[in-house]
Amino acid sequence: MRPHPAVLAPVLAAALAVTLAACTPAGSQLEPVAEPSPSPSPTATAPEASGDGVLRIATLLPTPDDLAGTGPARIAAVEAAVRDINASAGVLGAPVEVLHRSAGTAEGDRLDAGVADLVARGVDVIIGPSDPALLDRMLPLVQEAGIAVLVPAFDGAAATAGTEADESLLARLRQSDPAVQSTVSAPEAYDAVVLAALAAVLADDDAGASIAYALPRALADGIPCASYGECLSVLETEPAILVEGRTGGLSVEATADSDGLIVGVAAR
Repeated sequence: MRPHPAVLAPVLAAALAVTLAACTPAGSQLEPVAEPSPSPSPTATAPEASGDGVLRIATLLPTPDDLAGTGPARIAAVEAAVRDINASAGVLGAPVEVLHRSAGTAEGDRLDAGVADLVARGVDVIIGPSDPALLDRMLPLVQEAGIAVLVPAFDGAAATAGTEADESLLARLRQSDPAVQSTVSAPEAYDAVVLAALAAVLADDDAGASIAYALPRALADGIPCASYGECLSVLETEPAILVEGRTGGLSVEATADSDGLIVGVAAR
């Protein structure tokens, strides 16, 4: 079990609106006084590095009995992304490891057992379900363990429409699962893995807390790049990148009260 991470969510400073009243002679009209701008919020402190040198990514998704659901395509997309990352020398000098577990349903107990198993195996990042009920159940479990959860096709509050895989990604998906049918959100699942890997590189740490903290840096106002290997090349000479990924543009948004650990990844 890794040490508990530092709390990631920035402390939001309350802006005080101060109105100044000037003393004027009786009967004269007061001039309106402009309110000062709110004070800037303090910057959160980066968590201490606590990774073990190996980035472990797992899927924890509902797995339907048939192949018409989006789970199989997302799992295949994660596999494809990990293969591409490892083909580009992995993360921080080590190959990325990937595991898959079922989240079951909101009423069942498979989610709790799945998270417990992934914690025991030292997983840093979970590609999670977009079902708010499942995410609510996951929240205390991942907060205690310091695991980052990236949710494809999710805006931080609800599922988005998602995007279909193009022909090149579809071919990659079917290398992992020839029977894949629906590919909605598969591109976001692929991009979520790439974002997690690049965040680990930017943080110089593979722990979940560090990855969640560094995610916005992968989408900074930097040099656009589409793939993990291309983004690594940019970082050799430039300080900032803007990951465009398979979807052509991404946004990340943390869920409320998750300490920044549960993050939606959606196409812009």
